[in-house]
Amino acid sequence: MAEPAPYRWEYLTATLYLALITAVSTDWSDAVGATAQVCGSVAVFASFGHMSVASRLEEAQERSDVKTVECYRKLTRLAKEVPWLATFTLLGAWTALAGIPIFLLYPAWRRFYLRHRT
Repeated sequence: MAEPAPYRWEYLTATLYLALITAVSTDWSDAVGATAQVCGSVAVFASFGHMSVASRLEEAQERSDVKTVECYRKLTRLAKEVPWLATFTLLGAWTALAGIPIFLLYPAWRRFYLRHRT
C-alpha cells in the first residue's frame, strides 16, 4: 500500500488540533456560540488547506528556472496574522484563534520537513 501524501498528514494533524480546541473551548449550551466556534474551526481548516497548497506552489516556482509569477514569494507571508490575532482575541473566537499558531509555525515546519525528508 502506498504511503499517504504528506499533505494528508498535515490535514489530519490540523483537524485533530482544531477539534480538540473546539471541544474544550466551546460552551455547547449556547447554540449560536457553539455554531460560531465550529464555523471558525472549519474556516481555519480551509485556510490551512489553502496555505498548504500555496506553500507547494511557492516551492515549485522557486525551483523553476522560469519565474512565471513575480510575486510568488508573497504566497505564504504571515503579516496578516497580527490583525487576526487581535480580532479573534477581542471577539473571544477561540477556535479561530487556535489557527494563529498553525499559520505561524507551518512555514518553519515545512522548511524543516523538506530539509529532513528521506
